[in-house]
Amino acid sequence: MMLQDCDYTVVHRPGKRMAHVDALSRAHNILILESNTLEQTLSYILILESNTLEQTLSYKQNMDSTIKQLARRLENEEDKLFELRDGLVYRKNKRTGELLFYVPESMEASILRSSHDDLGHV
Repeated sequence: MMLQDCDYTVVHRPGKRMAHVDALSRAHNILILESNTLEQTLSYILILESNTLEQTLSYKQNMDSTIKQLARRLENEEDKLFELRDGLVYRKNKRTGELLFYVPESMEASILRSSHDDLGHV
């Protein structure tokens, strides 16, 4: 773990002060990938392990019919909320204009799990 290389202090924060985190951990609209075969499971693992996030995101966006339609529309016209750049669909932050990855529903659970685990909550 990368945490062992750092000096840090753990401070308890009561649940009342962690409502924003509690909402994330209890999200109800997360789609969990289920596979029917070992081959399908291995293909998910290989895709996620061997590619960069951008490559995996591009692949998954192309597999998502809604995002695929949005990408086709963005090729011909501008949008206030979304932008197509280098083949990836991004969502624009309304306040800052920053481009954020537009994550397909099929990746939500794995990204949340990965972010949670990478932050030391294993």
